[in-house]
This record gives sequence, C-alpha cells and structure tokens, in this order.
Amino acid sequence: MKASLLVLTVLMIWSLSNNQVFQPAYTIAKIVPEKDQVRPGEIFTVSVDVIPGFGVGISAADVTVSFDVNVLEALSMVEGTLLGDSPLSVMRKINNSEGFVRYAAARQGSTPVPTQPATLITIRFKVRDNAPQTTTQIIFKDLRLTDQNPQPITEVSLLNASIIIQTATTTTTVTGQTTAGTTTVTLITTFTTYATVTFTTGSPYTTTVYLPQTVYIQRDAMQTQPLYYYIAAIAVTATAIALSLGMTGRRRKPRVVSYSY
Repeated sequence: MKASLLVLTVLMIWSLSNNQVFQPAYTIAKIVPEKDQVRPGEIFTVSVDVIPGFGVGISAADVTVSFDVNVLEALSMVEGTLLGDSPLSVMRKINNSEGFVRYAAARQGSTPVPTQPATLITIRFKVRDNAPQTTTQIIFKDLRLTDQNPQPITEVSLLNASIIIQTATTTTTVTGQTTAGTTTVTLITTFTTYATVTFTTGSPYTTTVYLPQTVYIQRDAMQTQPLYYYIAAIAVTATAIALSLGMTGRRRKPRVVSYSY
C-alpha cells in the first residue's frame, strides 16, 4: 500500500514538473451541471466530461444520459473536443418523451495517448414551467468508451449530477414605509432565491423578485396616504402661511417637521 502511494506521488510530481495533466489509474466520466440550483423556465447547460485513465486514449464514445421529463426538457446538444476537432458522429438523438439524450461518435485520424481530459458533449436543458420544487437527477443510462487499440474500456467510474429546482411556494412577509408616493418594501424571508409577492396596500400589485433586495413600487400618493397624513399636511401649510404673514409677532427660524407613518 505504501509503495503504491509512493509511486502515485512520484507520478503526480513528474506530471506537474513536466507540465503534464495527471491522469487517474482508471477512466472517470462525470456529468457537470452549469449550476446546482435552477428555477422553472430557466435554461442551463450540462456537460459530459471524461478524464481518461493513465496511458489511455479515447477513440470512440457512445453515451446515453437520462433525465426526468416531468421536470426537464432537453433542447439541444453540442459536441466537445474529447474526440478531436471533427469527430465522425453516428448518433445524435434527443427524446423528451422517454427522457434521454444519446450521442455516439468516433475520432477521425490517430488517437493521442494519453487523451487529455475534455468534454464529450454539452446539453442544453430547460426547466419546465410547471416543475415542482424538488431535487432531480441527470444520470448516465449507458456509457461505452473505446481505447486506442481499439478495445472497450471496462474500468470507468461514473459520476452523476443532482440539481435543486426552486419554486415560489414560500410564504413571504413584507414591511415598508411610504415616502412621496413611493412605497419602499423590504422583503423579510428565509427564502434566498426568489419569490412571488402580492402587495395589497392601495391597489393590488404582484411581482416576482429576487432576494435579498428592496423593491420600489410607484403609487399615487393621494390613494395610499392615511387620513392623518392630510391633516398634518394642512396644519404644516397653515403654519407656513402664518409665519410668512408675520402673525407670530417675531421672526423665528424655520422649523423642520418630520412625520413617520
């Protein structure tokens, strides 16, 4: 065991010192999502990346990736550079009824040994508008890789992906203050992604907001101010007129009056 670790360490040091990409003892294939949290209607990408094992070249690949059709819809796929700049594609299929994407291709020309880690394909997904809040998986249904000989590569480690679907089902509390006809509403919630909030002060107003943030809603001040606001405004106006006409008997410094409501 110690000898194996020593050899592995020496190989890693050699590869780094010679600007080589270190390769594992066996081939690794992984599904890598662009982000791990998405929301209904959002479009995102997922790449299928392959890290060839030590001394292994990749000359051909046939991969099938499956997904939940009730949550996701596959839109398109783009081939990567794992099989070179112009691989010979023999299968490109998207099936949104059964929920899978299949891609098969072979390298044209000689196979470099070892083949450098790269992306086999990139898939564009859209979260369905009616998708529930859940954790969905995008997984390998099948993967067949061929080495430089060409022979099947039998030792492959598969790493699938999980994605959280966030929806606006949380209960959100709002508080705010009104100034000059603009309602400043600060959202108070534990939901950190987004939520749909309905404001019922004055005329109803519904909006989707991304948290945390402050939302500014323009309103007609004459429709949203309480009665005492107008009484206070009339009192301030009367005082200002009295001061301007000298009815107080002596000159006074203007007084700043502030109100909270």
